[in-house]
Parts: sequence; structure tokens; C-alpha cells
Amino acid sequence: MYAYEALLTKLTLARREYVSQVRAGKQRSSYSPETAGDHFALAWVSAVHGKIHALVPRSEKDLALAQHSSGHDLVTVEAQDKALIEQYLSGREIGKARKQRDFELDLNAQIGGLLAGQRVELNPGLATGGGPQLQLASA
Repeated sequence: MYAYEALLTKLTLARREYVSQVRAGKQRSSYSPETAGDHFALAWVSAVHGKIHALVPRSEKDLALAQHSSGHDLVTVEAQDKALIEQYLSGREIGKARKQRDFELDLNAQIGGLLAGQRVELNPGLATGGGPQLQLASA
């Protein structure tokens, strides 16, 4: 939970800085600064999401080693997430939207978000009482 809260703080700061750069004219965008910031944030989250999943063990062998690695808690949370989503959606019917809008993302904001997200460093945390945790490296 600590890693997600810390990442949210980092994302909020990075988005705020990107929006201020768009307002100042340092970053080009044909969208409003807030919309460009949203596009930046989507790409940032995508880049960091990939880094988080790189720390999570995937194979059976990795799952056996997870008891001693930093990814065990993430595997458990991810499994619970999927089960809760399936349970929630089981009683619902999902139809098609009446009208689908064309949606384009700001390419400059996307590239900026991906680059900023790639600069975030995630490291396996030290095990403390409750088990292993993720830590964020200072960037």
C-alpha cells in the first residue's frame, strides 16, 4: 500500500509540473493544460505499471520463490483484485455504448508521461515483520 500511495504522490507532482509547463508554453499541446495533464498521467501510469509487474513473479517456479522475494504480496493482492472484479461483474450485463466518440490522445503528453514514468525507480523493499514490501528509490 505504501508503494501505491508514494507513487500517487509522485504522479500528482509530475502531472502538476507538466500542466504548468503546458501553461507556460514550455510543452506544446493542442489540448487544454488539464487534458494534456490527463494524457501525461495515463502514459506515466502505464510506464510505472510495467515496472511494478516486472517485480511480480509470474511462473510456478517464481511463485514458489515468492515466499522469499519481494513480489509475494503483490501476487496476493493481484489475485484478490481479479476475484473481486469477477464477483462484481458476474451479476451485471455490460452492453455497448449508444454512441462511441472518437478519442485522440495528445502525443506530446503521452511521450512526456512515458519518459517520466520510466525514470521512476522501484526497488524491492526490506522485509519487515509483515513480509516483504516495495520501496521507491529517490529520484
